[in-house]
Amino acid sequence: MDAVAAAAHISKGTLYARYRSKEALFRAVIEDLFAKLSARAGERDHLLPNDLEKRLRHYAKILISVSRWQEYIIATRLVNNAAHAFPEIASVWHDRGTRQYVTLIAEDIDRLGALAAEGNIDPVFLANLFLQGIAGWYRSESVNGPVNEAEAEAYSDKVVRVIMTAIHSQKMTQSRTIGA
Repeated sequence: MDAVAAAAHISKGTLYARYRSKEALFRAVIEDLFAKLSARAGERDHLLPNDLEKRLRHYAKILISVSRWQEYIIATRLVNNAAHAFPEIASVWHDRGTRQYVTLIAEDIDRLGALAAEGNIDPVFLANLFLQGIAGWYRSESVNGPVNEAEAEAYSDKVVRVIMTAIHSQKMTQSRTIGA
């Protein structure tokens, strides 16, 4: 806290008046950074189509793009390295990042995928499959070096096709059940 106060040109007392602990300061920094990353990632959301498949492809491109941003890479490393000392920070990162993104995608799948309430497919499951499938693959592949754009897009397209096939399959099953 001494170094932070000195770098900010404020007294340590002023810093502690605003942030009662290192964890509170760290949390504020992470939340501010996450808000900035989210705003940047959402700059083109007004262009999102009402077609679910195209929307998922858009989200996949944004997900890959964000994974390449230096600010995101640094923040992820920072959170991962500090998680043992500040477990609440890892939880904030997860809640603000993963859960928020999964919820956004699940709502789109539910609304645009026209899934029946009694269907076997859970939109949250599909959203997690989308996010973890693409982000996990990207993390794994990027360990060996940069992942080129075409390769990332091809893999993302496969994930989107699997999700769209699952939704289509459920619709076909439901229509046969209704027609029987």
